[in-house]
Amino acid sequence: MAVCMTENVNLSIDLKRLLHPLELGTFKTQYWEQQPLILNRSDPSFYQHLLSLSDVDYILSHSTIRSSDIRLVQDGQELSISNLRAAGENLSVGGLEAVFQQYRKGTTINLLFLHEHWPPLKRLCQSIAAELSVGVQVNVYLTPPNERGLKTHYDTHDVFVLQTYGAKRWRIYDSPIRLPLLDRPYTADASKGPRDPKVEITLNSGDLLYIPRGYLHDAASLDSSSLHLTIGIKPVTWASVILDAVQSVIDQDLRMRESLPPGFALDETLRRKSEAKLNELIISVCDQIKPSAAISEASNRALLARYPSLEGHLLDLEFARLVGLDTRVRRRADIQWTLSSDTEFIYLHFHGKIVRMPANVETDLNFIGEAEEFTANALPGGFDPESKILLVCNLLREGFLTISRD
Repeated sequence: MAVCMTENVNLSIDLKRLLHPLELGTFKTQYWEQQPLILNRSDPSFYQHLLSLSDVDYILSHSTIRSSDIRLVQDGQELSISNLRAAGENLSVGGLEAVFQQYRKGTTINLLFLHEHWPPLKRLCQSIAAELSVGVQVNVYLTPPNERGLKTHYDTHDVFVLQTYGAKRWRIYDSPIRLPLLDRPYTADASKGPRDPKVEITLNSGDLLYIPRGYLHDAASLDSSSLHLTIGIKPVTWASVILDAVQSVIDQDLRMRESLPPGFALDETLRRKSEAKLNELIISVCDQIKPSAAISEASNRALLARYPSLEGHLLDLEFARLVGLDTRVRRRADIQWTLSSDTEFIYLHFHGKIVRMPANVETDLNFIGEAEEFTANALPGGFDPESKILLVCNLLREGFLTISRD
């Protein structure tokens, strides 16, 4: 799926505005991973610059429909576009008529990972990822009137639901498992099905619903079509940090990779020895784990979950050779970056990579990090003009800087 658009960047929405009028700090302390949140705004236009019904019409009309980009669901049953075409239900080029054919029959159109193609959603994901240190994705659900796509289920990731068009009736039930991990996906069990809903609410255009992972829920459209965004939040869990830290010890300590004594399962003496050995190894694992290293690795994983900010980079690469002392450049505004150093080098971390530079450019890097816009000539580090231009060009090529085109 490939789409293009023009839009006003100044209308971009971040997590703070997404939660308005609730304070971001209140959300983190009282709702995050704890309980559902409902915000009724009485403002149908609140999300229009993110994704409107006409935007979805444009996307569908100007895209090649592939199974990796879209799925069709009705009352919990998923229909494969490729299977529809193989069965000869509709052989039109591109598959769009087959999709609308099912939509007219009551099937929900689910656009997957739309933030990868739609700039306003990408920027929103970048904002949420930076604020919460999480991975973020956006799926879109377009449901015909008086229909439902998915049956009652829970997700293994937290979700923000943004109702952008029409209305949908949501029912939220108690959580059969608090904060399930990815290896505990929902499975239907009639004997343990939901009872009465804990929350029953209608979301209208402009409203928001937050559901922590593990809460059972379902939803159905009302008298008009419904369009909503589901923003999936994938956090770094303590379980993943501990598992990674233990795996690191296993990779380095031969004792962890040895087998239990031959015949231990049927020999009581060997079983007792194995228990003592296990206790010894557990203590050793705890001694070898370095909390600072484990949290540093978790931080890197959280930063890597963000989509890199590289709009205009192709143009920067083309014109980097023309940069002079007075060329106006700027650091990419939505980039996440950090600096580290040793005795010889300074290391710039961003976009999931590390750029190594001589330690004597630290003054200039700190200046670049604070400046909104500057020229190579303004760099305060005391280098000669050629070296200033070289530093700017290198950072342009790496994608840290971009040429100002305003």
